[in-house]
Amino acid sequence: MIGHDLEKTGIESLIQRNPDIVVIDLIDERFQVYEYSGTLVTLSARIAKEQLGMEIRQKGRLFRRNEAFCKYFSQCAELILRRICGGNTKVLVNEAYWAEYHASDDGTKSYDDLGNIRRNNERLRQYYNSLRTFLPRKNFIRYDGQLLGDPMHKWGESPFHYTASYYQYIARKIIEFGEEQCA
Repeated sequence: MIGHDLEKTGIESLIQRNPDIVVIDLIDERFQVYEYSGTLVTLSARIAKEQLGMEIRQKGRLFRRNEAFCKYFSQCAELILRRICGGNTKVLVNEAYWAEYHASDDGTKSYDDLGNIRRNNERLRQYYNSLRTFLPRKNFIRYDGQLLGDPMHKWGESPFHYTASYYQYIARKIIEFGEEQCA
């Protein structure tokens, strides 16, 4: 995935594989984006730990997530969706947000940094609204239950590492979408 981001080959690789369904999950849009070597690069957690990450931070320019970024996101989303949907591939969007609460022995507790969580959720809402311009409502999954972070999650506690019920629900909805598309 990192190689595809750096080389800008992800969409072509995806199209060549000709999948029945592509699931879009924007929860990783929390990572910083830099202008670096004439292109935009995501500074993922993995890249940030490597020499390339240090070079990107030193020589690149942070791409601010402002209104211009949202407009750019929308334009890119349209181009990508046109490419992906050009064949028989169906697109499903997992409309995931950061949880404001996490599970605890006492039931649920609020995360400390609600301001940051709400800012990130607002940004995600803008991105999902952009995607709604190009995709019908039935192509979006939204978790119906209370979204809870899981303090025992295998990747660690975070507002975007959820309890098992969330993942079970999303898996079920992906399967239902696939069955509807193949019927």
